[in-house]
Amino acid sequence: LRAAGIAFPDNRRLILANRARDGLFYTWFAPRLEWNADRSHRRMAWSQLRHPLVLYGFFTRTSARPEDVDAVVNANTAHYLGVGPETAPVVERLLDVLRRGEETESDKWYENPFAVWYFIARAIGGEAPEAADIIGRRLAAARPDNALDAALAACALMYCRQSPGEPAIEALIALQEPGGGWRRGAVYFGGRLRRPDGRFSPAHPDTPRWGSEELTTSYCVEALARWRDFEVR
Repeated sequence: LRAAGIAFPDNRRLILANRARDGLFYTWFAPRLEWNADRSHRRMAWSQLRHPLVLYGFFTRTSARPEDVDAVVNANTAHYLGVGPETAPVVERLLDVLRRGEETESDKWYENPFAVWYFIARAIGGEAPEAADIIGRRLAAARPDNALDAALAACALMYCRQSPGEPAIEALIALQEPGGGWRRGAVYFGGRLRRPDGRFSPAHPDTPRWGSEELTTSYCVEALARWRDFEVR
């Protein structure tokens, strides 16, 4: 919206108020027992109590919990707010995920490592050389299974200021369907329960996954557009 010149209410203060004590961002805007000094956050979060059964059902019948802190959510928040003092704990958390190789254990809603690499690279790949180096090495050892993974890999490398190479781009183009789009792939899924040790329980076999031809195509078009600009530089 900002890039398109469309006005919208300032939400930075509200987002910054939705942080845990360690500086990481909660996944949900939800009422919690802890006191929040920001009045707008209190008003927004506690207004959900007007529908207590819906709130109770969401946080008990799904894998979501009010205290969830997920890596991809934090990466996207850092991407939106920018890398700086307010998001420094997020940067360190994302680096820790990469150092430990816990990409698939860092977020309830993303099990595809290519998606996790993409979002982390978009958030800090151009600002944190260590993150760029680790992501580059992981992608060099990974093999995309479909067009979505190939596009996410190419974009992640370019966010890290590394070239995916012309063969990777040609392979992505070769996967384009006659109608101009690319086949759908699952970007995120219905979540997993976090065990007391911090690891995730296996996802239920019937856990839904979400993606579409349009979403895959948007990532593929992004990869091609970034490649064009990358080559110009």
